[in-house]
Amino acid sequence: MTVSQSWMTRSTLVAVALLATAAALPAQERVAMRRMADTVAIRRGPDRTENVLYYFAASAELEAGDELEQGSSGHSQIYLSGGGLIELHNQAHMILLRLDPEADVVRFPWLTVGSMQSGERPLVCELPGGITTAMHQTLMEVRAEDGRIKIRNRGSQPIRVQGIISIEPGGQEAGTLELQQGQEAFLPLIRYSPDPPGKLRQLWGDLALRHNGGFALQPSGESLEVSAADDPEAPRDDVLTVGGVRTRLDGPVVSISNHRRPVPEPIDIYSILKRVSGSDEELTPERVQELLRLYPIEELRAIGIGLSEEREQRDSGEAPAAEPDAGADDQP
Repeated sequence: MTVSQSWMTRSTLVAVALLATAAALPAQERVAMRRMADTVAIRRGPDRTENVLYYFAASAELEAGDELEQGSSGHSQIYLSGGGLIELHNQAHMILLRLDPEADVVRFPWLTVGSMQSGERPLVCELPGGITTAMHQTLMEVRAEDGRIKIRNRGSQPIRVQGIISIEPGGQEAGTLELQQGQEAFLPLIRYSPDPPGKLRQLWGDLALRHNGGFALQPSGESLEVSAADDPEAPRDDVLTVGGVRTRLDGPVVSISNHRRPVPEPIDIYSILKRVSGSDEELTPERVQELLRLYPIEELRAIGIGLSEEREQRDSGEAPAAEPDAGADDQP
């Protein structure tokens, strides 16, 4: 065997060993998520690379350690392994601490309204205010309100809730309870402020721009140009939030585009029921309950879609033909 052949043989063996080692390492688990409504951003990797999701690129994958943050009109869904699902509405900040068949662990430093469903894998949620919940094969709803957080079990299996409850000033007492199906708990929410960092500087359309003087903002239509403030006394570690979502500058000047579409007002259920009943008269509560029992939700939803389309036609100028005047029959 020549020297060249010997070197090639050793190189081949090293390559095979490296491939075998790589194959033995477990693959990093990923979960899918989808932005349902603006504004939603994710941060990934050790350098916390931020990516704002838009309607034309609404899906992404997250690993353990990645974060999701959304603004006051944000709506997102995270699809966990084993049939688990997390759905977030309004302002929220979520961190995937661990993705593990033994138990997925998710932290919520900031939460307004959330729905957490555990499938085949247990799910542990670290909620604001030092509250922790553990669940398996059940559905939990969480709502943060002024001074308290509400937790409701909408599934068939119990939910274990742990938290620090302070009744007297300066006093702390650990509490544990178990929520059965249909039960809900109201826990004090201590040292939790849902307000985003920074002072409200200006509005860009319907998006609030907040910071503490460290940025120069130049909005123009659907574009926003952001740069560091030309002020030696401006804070250099300032945080900019656009619509409640933290935004980092990767260069001297960053241009942000707003692709948000206006959200139409939802169709009132009374409008749907009036269309079903064929009457414009005010519906009594008894009549409302009767109609809700008589018509399935799918049919009511289809009628609501039809009413929404009619309203869009009116808003676009394609108004339907006007109804005849009540006294038209009296005219010659």
